[in-house]
Amino acid sequence: MKREQHELKIRITQLSEGTHNYHFAVKASELELAENFQDLIEITAVLEKTHRQLYFKIQISAKAEFQCDRCADRFYFAIQAPFTVCYGYDESASGNSADDELRLIHPGTPYIDVTEDVRQVILLAIPLKLICNEECKGLCPHCGINLNRETCTCADEPADSRWDELRKLIEEKNN
Repeated sequence: MKREQHELKIRITQLSEGTHNYHFAVKASELELAENFQDLIEITAVLEKTHRQLYFKIQISAKAEFQCDRCADRFYFAIQAPFTVCYGYDESASGNSADDELRLIHPGTPYIDVTEDVRQVILLAIPLKLICNEECKGLCPHCGINLNRETCTCADEPADSRWDELRKLIEEKNN
């Protein structure tokens, strides 16, 4: 059975053993993410419940608009990020576990909140270097023209005389 949720909390009390499917559609602001995310962030969760543990398989789908680090054009980036998380029951669990692979929870825990997990997975799925496409030529370092759209007439050599000594060293090394 598929359940539509608005919060990223999954009630686990009185939940029967077996497979349970959930679907979330949340705004970026609900996850404390920047407003450059388009539409809603879609999250699908499959929960396998046994008498000893809860095993989540979660898939995140989102689209965000970024500025290219090479040419400064705006572009859309699709995020498809799967992850898993497992919770085990433990009478002495305090809610905090040092192990990210298995999180311990008290058997009386009423729900699991995956909000922070989803937020962190989305942030980790965004590349450090945001490039609109692999063939992006960037901006001319001299005149600033977007080389994807136009060809500039700037010289290949740096015009700044402060680079002359470095050029001489490179030429000596190559000869």
